[in-house]
Amino acid sequence: MTVISPLDRSHARAAAVRRGPAVRTTPTRAPAPLPVDEPLDPLVGIALALVGGLLLGVTTQVLQGVLPGAWSTVATSVAVWSLIGAGLGSRVTGRVAPGLVGVITLLALTGGWAAAASLQGVPHSAGYLVFWSLSAVVGGIVFGTAGAWCRFGATRQRIAAAAVLGGVLCYEGLVRTFVFADQVPEGLTMVVLGIGAPLLVGRTPRERAHAAVALVPATALGLTAYLVLNLLPV
Repeated sequence: MTVISPLDRSHARAAAVRRGPAVRTTPTRAPAPLPVDEPLDPLVGIALALVGGLLLGVTTQVLQGVLPGAWSTVATSVAVWSLIGAGLGSRVTGRVAPGLVGVITLLALTGGWAAAASLQGVPHSAGYLVFWSLSAVVGGIVFGTAGAWCRFGATRQRIAAAAVLGGVLCYEGLVRTFVFADQVPEGLTMVVLGIGAPLLVGRTPRERAHAAVALVPATALGLTAYLVLNLLPV
């Protein structure tokens, strides 16, 4: 049995006085992390698509007269416009909003391009505009949705989106390389960028590998669409 002497008790009381009264502290919470990929309100995304599409449509027409050689045709290429639709579509989320933003973007691109072309005296028929407007509806849904899937989608959606975005670059790059003799550098550049799409969009080695495999049928689908559309009298 331990015996505590009066002297020990006095020393303990003196030490307690020197330390002062105990202060109860509450644990502090770490600040909540800010969201990295916060989607825009759908109405804001639509407004951005309309204004941005019109401005970029004018810009692409201006670039046609500025860029050297066959690079001038890249500004208004299917791949570039599709990627613009995907980029603006990636700013919103939901089942309908990304596709709608993509459609508005491509329609606005067509309108902005047509307005700039008219001011510059570049001829274009009504049938030509109707064809590309209809194409904008289909392409806008596909690429606007793909853009949103890249940013907000689940694993399978990101894989599909990477294949779609890479496929449009690869298919057009192959067409430019093997169909148009004066567009080989532009075509090869597109192919390289298309192959790199799975590496950029995929978040894990497994995703990138699956997207690279899916890139093959996506490119084949693009080439098939090109052959079919070439049969139309536009």
